[in-house]
Amino acid sequence: MSPPATAAHDSAGLEPPRGGQLPARLVENPPHLEQWRQKLFDLEHVLILTPEELETYFPWVDNVYSHRSTQRYKRKTLVTRYHDCRMKGRPAGTPKSRDPARKTRQRTVRKRDLCDVKIKVTEYQAGAAAEFRDGDGGLALEAGALEALARIRDGPFWVIQRNNPAGPDGLPVKHRHTLQDSDAIKKSSAHRWLMAKQHDARRNQRPSRWRPSGDAGATARKHADAAGMTFLAASFCPFSQRVWIALEAKGLAYQYREIHPLRKPKPQLLLDANPRGLVPAISVGDWACAESPVILEYLEDLDCSVVLHPTQPRLKANCRMWIDFVSSASSPFFSFHG
Repeated sequence: MSPPATAAHDSAGLEPPRGGQLPARLVENPPHLEQWRQKLFDLEHVLILTPEELETYFPWVDNVYSHRSTQRYKRKTLVTRYHDCRMKGRPAGTPKSRDPARKTRQRTVRKRDLCDVKIKVTEYQAGAAAEFRDGDGGLALEAGALEALARIRDGPFWVIQRNNPAGPDGLPVKHRHTLQDSDAIKKSSAHRWLMAKQHDARRNQRPSRWRPSGDAGATARKHADAAGMTFLAASFCPFSQRVWIALEAKGLAYQYREIHPLRKPKPQLLLDANPRGLVPAISVGDWACAESPVILEYLEDLDCSVVLHPTQPRLKANCRMWIDFVSSASSPFFSFHG
């Protein structure tokens, strides 16, 4: 099975691994997903994967396995990570801790059988395919594994296999539960990412509950039509309000556009005016400006009929000092401002 063309799918990019976690490329609906999930769950044969295949498909089954340890070698260019089935539970005969100082977790006790499946995931660097093909670890490679090695050639690759293929009775060790049971207990990181993405999409479809009201609402409706200047603001943002007051004081023509800067992803209209995605911002044709102090200076230079600062130098300095104090004191409480 050829590796997925990740560029053709909606992806959140490559996530750096943390601790013993494997690298993950969160791809929505990669090809042959269900076959890959079942194959990684059963692991009846040794699987040899390209880095793209592992990064794409293992995040869809990482809820099945729990990382236990990582082994690095001084004389070998490989790294081995050992995983147990998450349904393994507490080993038989191990008493539950009764230490009163031990921090307890607020969780629902669930019934689960002990599952003895263990796997190891080995990362091989580029150029190790020939050494592995010669029988690394005494593995008897099947046709599918040999075909994967031929496809990989001299590039890096990953090997996933059972660490305990047979139990004490000599019979193959298999999961004592289904893949659906694992999904019911914990969702995979890819499933959680996809659910969060769908939640954000539904939330962004709902209209914002923030709207100017009273006299501010009447002023916003008065400036709802298109004009030479577009004013992007949030009615609850004090930095937007001071630019709005300046626009009204100077009597300039503008179009008021209510923007909710806390939405994810940011509205494209706001990003076009301010790549930081913060309000307030103004746009005039193809030109845009952000940051409320900068906008106020632009408005002052644009129209001098109504001045925003006192004309006396000392009073003007005092005014700027208090503007700077208010901005620096209140900025940490308004992360959406500009």
